[in-house]
Amino acid sequence: IFIATFSVSLLGEEITLKLNQKEVDINGKTEKFYSLFPDPPTDIKIAGPVKLKFTVRKIIDKKNPLTKLPVTITLSLDTKKVKEITLNDREGTAVIKDATMFNAGAESTFSFDIPQDEHQIQIVVTRSAIKGVLIRLEKVPDEKPAIVQSSVPAKQAEKEKEFVPPIIPPLVP
Repeated sequence: IFIATFSVSLLGEEITLKLNQKEVDINGKTEKFYSLFPDPPTDIKIAGPVKLKFTVRKIIDKKNPLTKLPVTITLSLDTKKVKEITLNDREGTAVIKDATMFNAGAESTFSFDIPQDEHQIQIVVTRSAIKGVLIRLEKVPDEKPAIVQSSVPAKQAEKEKEFVPPIIPPLVP
């Protein structure tokens, strides 16, 4: 079993793993992904609460049709399966930089919540992923609305909210 460690940046939403990283060109924009392979499974230790977004793509070898077979990725949280996703034969327009023989398949995304305390995520990739898969983890920002305080008195604010239709003069020919 491969143990990966990661950290969530306090200022940003980037999650980093100690895995082989690949740059992928997606419509002119470069994004970083990590390479995962069928063996061994990848274990990640994480402290919650946090909501994680996973973005995954198949690695497709242009000359090997077997890389177009469906690939299943299973995620377990503390040994309990929480998500299973199958990537089918959907080639994407993304290109893996510095890998002229390989393309990145179409993107699939999913997210799930990690509860309070320390947990372990295990990612298992099926053997049909001959060249592996690409994965990116992101922390989903909190969806709590910002509290905005106004210095305008309540009665004045109510008046400002009232809609007054504009006066439109008649058209003169």
